[in-house]
This record gives sequence, structure tokens and C-alpha cells, in this order.
Amino acid sequence: MAYKWQRSDAVVAQRIACYQIGGFLSKKILVGPDESAILEEDGNPLKIFDKGGYGVCSRMSAAGKELVWFDKRPKNLRREIEGLWTKEDKKVTAVVDLKIALSDAEKMRKFMMGSRNIITLEDIWNEVEADVVSGLLKPKIKSARIDRVMGEEKTQEIKAGIDVILRKKNELMGIGIVSVEIGWKLSGETEQYLGKRGVAKEIIEEETISEEADTMKALHRHEVGEILGEVDDREKAIGEMESERVRREAKIELEKEESQEDLREAMEAIKLKKIKDKAGVMSDMERKRLGLGAGQDSGKGGREGAK
Repeated sequence: MAYKWQRSDAVVAQRIACYQIGGFLSKKILVGPDESAILEEDGNPLKIFDKGGYGVCSRMSAAGKELVWFDKRPKNLRREIEGLWTKEDKKVTAVVDLKIALSDAEKMRKFMMGSRNIITLEDIWNEVEADVVSGLLKPKIKSARIDRVMGEEKTQEIKAGIDVILRKKNELMGIGIVSVEIGWKLSGETEQYLGKRGVAKEIIEEETISEEADTMKALHRHEVGEILGEVDDREKAIGEMESERVRREAKIELEKEESQEDLREAMEAIKLKKIKDKAGVMSDMERKRLGLGAGQDSGKGGREGAK
């Protein structure tokens, strides 16, 4: 009877000695449609087997020969990375969901198996953890506010970064990337913080300022030789000073016009008073010439004279 690999979902590859395979004269194997196997002798590859039944060795020739079996089915690798801190020191947990599949059995055998007899999903995660967590997640999350971290744009940026890391690792590990997903879990303290700011606990769909816009502004300022924020601050200060100067000059001009108007009104009043005073003097002199008392009513005097 042909030998079939009894694999586990958590196992990606496994080495089995040929003498462990049943059969007195001929050691036969049956490779499934989503499997492959490599026959080794003293650690060197002899032959690759894909789907089908094969005779790999005899009882007499089994010494020093081993079969490395590979599971080519896509596998889900899920990890929760805790202890991530945002720009404002809020704690979040990243939930990373990877779907991976064997892409090159010989690469995995050569660079990952070594003296191992088994490769699990945990072994694969250990190979990429430092690059994903320390090299990507921690600095990316630390550089952004909590609402930005959970925004769609930042999430897509991190997903793309993980994809790049895994594709580079594929050159050594022989693992292909089917899909990358990332989600977030919040601590109670972070949820309260978001609640106080009026931000929903669910993933925010839009960011207030796009990372692309920030990048373009930063590149522009770099090209003109200015430190980020310096140009805006200086222009704002100049604008405020100019506005204050205009306001001050307008106030001075208004005060000047008001003073001139007051002066004109005062001069008019003095002139009018002089005219009135002069008219009063002339009237008294005229009455005196006519033999009337100063300020006496001419009509009344005329009537008394007639009597």
C-alpha cells in the first residue's frame, strides 16, 4: 500500500525518513493534488514529486534517504500584535490576517528546513515577525494619531508595507502571498479617549488630512530649502503684522479727519458768534441814533410819540 502523508493544518512541510514508509521490497508514496514531495539523500535533493503515485526506494536503498513533504494549500496565519502606541500614546492592538501558500518547494527546503523535520505556521511567522512588527507596525503607528491609524488610508498603507515585506521574504522562504488584511482592537482607555473626542469606536473611513497631501507638502518645502512649518509660520506672522499696520493707519487717518472736522465746526461757531455779536451792536447804535433806548421796541416808541 502506498504511503500518504498525514498532515496537519498547522504544518506547511515535514521531513520523513524513507525507512518509516511501509513496504518490504518497494517503498511507494501517493502525493495528493495539493501536495509535493522532494526525495533527499544525505540532505541533497534527488527528485521532485507532484500529484501521483511513485516508488521512491527499496528496503535495501532506504538508508540515508528522506522525503520532504509540502502542503500547497492556502493557509490562514492570524496574529494579534499588542503593545502598539500611537503618536498621542494611545494603546492599540493590530490584528494581522495573512493568507499564504507554498510557491517554491525547493526554496523552502533549502533555506528553511535545515536540520528541522517540520515547518509550521508559527515558524513562518517567526521568520517575518521582526520585519512586520518592529520594522513596520511600531514606527508607522507611533507616527500617527489614533484616528489616523484606524483610518482607511493608513490601514491600506500598512497592508501594502506588509505585502512588500512578505514578497521579499518569499525569495528565501518559498512562500507566496494570497492576501493581507489588518484590523484594530482598542483598549478601554483608548475607547474612552475617542469617545471624549466624539470619535466613533468603529474604524474611521476617512482621514482628516491625507498622507499623500502631507507628503507632497513636505517634499515641496524640502525642495525650496525650508523647514516644515517655517514658511507658513513666517507668512502668517507677516500677514498679521500687515493687517495690524493697516488697521493702525486707518485709525490714525480717521482720528485726523475727526480732528479736522471738529476744528472746522469750532471755527464756524466762532465766526457765527462774531457775526451775531456785530449785528447786535449795529442794532443798538441804530436805535440810539433814532433816539430810542438800546434794545427798545420801535413800534411801541412810535405809538407813545403819537400820544
